[in-house]
Amino acid sequence: MSSIVRDGGIGEREDLPFAGRENLLATYCSLAQGNELTSLVTSDGYTTAQGPLHLSFCNFAAGFEETSGHLGRMIALAERARRQSGLWVFVTDADRPPEIEADLLAQGFVRRHRQSQMVATAPAMRPPVPLMAAETLELRQDTARFMADQFFLRTGPLGRQDIASATARSDRALWRCEGPGGLLMGAVMVSESASAVGLYNLCVAPDRRGRGLGASLVAAVQEFAAAQGKPLVLQCDPPMEAWYARLGFAAFGQVTAYTYRTGL
Repeated sequence: MSSIVRDGGIGEREDLPFAGRENLLATYCSLAQGNELTSLVTSDGYTTAQGPLHLSFCNFAAGFEETSGHLGRMIALAERARRQSGLWVFVTDADRPPEIEADLLAQGFVRRHRQSQMVATAPAMRPPVPLMAAETLELRQDTARFMADQFFLRTGPLGRQDIASATARSDRALWRCEGPGGLLMGAVMVSESASAVGLYNLCVAPDRRGRGLGASLVAAVQEFAAAQGKPLVLQCDPPMEAWYARLGFAAFGQVTAYTYRTGL
């Protein structure tokens, strides 16, 4: 599904799949490092995280480059998945070789879900809302709990607690929108990497939805990305693609998640 975006000052960006993958990998690695029991290793042309928590950013493989030992690493991943349930493998349009998804399926992995990768192709279409960076650990924990409770509704309480803890301890920027009395109304994680700015965990309090606050949060991140001279990228589930398209985003690729057939 890789395409070239040609408008809104982005220009012909054939490198967007690589910028999107770089940002996704940097974000996941930062979240993994937010849990002190998770280890990260980059070897054999890809990156792995391994930890005790059954969360995708604690046990994953991603960022695959072309290598002569490709089949061997697929076999090794399947062996690891058989020994330890909970391994997630993420594949983007930038991963190599192109047959990687077919090889994962042949080794016993199953496709769990697929998200669209999108990029902002035009200036912000709404006035941005004032945001405050969560800089103290207390504010980061509060913001991360809000994100986890709003964004990970299908995850149990202990899982949300682990997600919030890793998010708060990561090095990614957490921005919050406060109302009267410091009431938290919305939040977003902003992840800057070498080639892109990533928008993650955009969430709005239930009683504030439907008023344009989410779009204004996106606009604030768009302004930040424009100031850095980098494309703003994100990953979203297919039902959200139309909403982001109305804000001037266009799809340029996909992220597909796999787990082993006997895993989660």
